[in-house]
Amino acid sequence: MTEVGGQRTHRALAKFPASITLDRGLYLVTGITIAIAGLLAALSQFSLSHALRFYVGLFVLGATAFLLLTLAALRLCWPLLTGTARLLCRVPPLKHWIEQRFELIESMENALFDFHHKTPALFWASFSLNIATQSLAILEVCLVLWLLGTNIGFFGGLIIEALKNW
Repeated sequence: MTEVGGQRTHRALAKFPASITLDRGLYLVTGITIAIAGLLAALSQFSLSHALRFYVGLFVLGATAFLLLTLAALRLCWPLLTGTARLLCRVPPLKHWIEQRFELIESMENALFDFHHKTPALFWASFSLNIATQSLAILEVCLVLWLLGTNIGFFGGLIIEALKNW
């Protein structure tokens, strides 16, 4: 914690874990997006059994629902971190540990929401950079396979990257 005006503040300290949480969260969301796109490409490119098509469809449906819930939680400022912390406070061995860190958890959650709501251009720039990173990973797969003498194209690289992530 840092001292500001003689008072302890978790605000400055909360920005470090908030930035890490945001980075990992955006990476997860963009990875799921690439997985959905890759699996949909696989459905259109390959002849799969009925059972496999069903499971791919089920995964795509579940992943899409997760992405929509994540977007709703972000836009509506659902208190997922503090709510989870409050729930974990009911577990006796965790109660004291969570209570000591609750203010930090709350500050971190507020910093995440503030980043999205107060600086949306920066938030979407971060999201775009994560999509660009995922796209470069697809191109890396294509390049490595091309250097090995196999030309699979972008959709092939997308499918491999999607399966590699999961």
